[in-house]
Amino acid sequence: MARLPARGDVPAARLLYGRLPACECDAYVIDAPALYLREGGPYADARQQPFADNHLRFARLGWAAAEIANGVDSQWVPRVVHAHDWHAGLVPTCMRQLAVAARSVFTIHNLAYQGLFRAKPSKSWGCPPPVLRWMGWSSAAKSAS
Repeated sequence: MARLPARGDVPAARLLYGRLPACECDAYVIDAPALYLREGGPYADARQQPFADNHLRFARLGWAAAEIANGVDSQWVPRVVHAHDWHAGLVPTCMRQLAVAARSVFTIHNLAYQGLFRAKPSKSWGCPPPVLRWMGWSSAAKSAS
């Protein structure tokens, strides 16, 4: 459907679109095997160790959502984007970077998990550092504010 450009250290990806017959709904898929094709779950490997590149994996999600909100799909453009928890915390920041017209809402369901990274990924995320730095940490959830 579309090619998503690299942003900072976040690699380029393909955005795929299709219909899920079991629930009769449309879905987007981020095709980025280097980020997502691996053993384990969404956050950690098979030994339950967090992936070292989680900041890039979830930044790719944020940029993809912002690019969808910015009209990468000519058939549908949302007026509101609802981002849930730290995993999607970069979505409003990415939307601001792209000057997206849609509004955003950010909901935290579990304050114990904030997407904190000891590394300084804000530059690698392709986002402005002052927005993402918080008390010596880089925070995906803080970036949504």
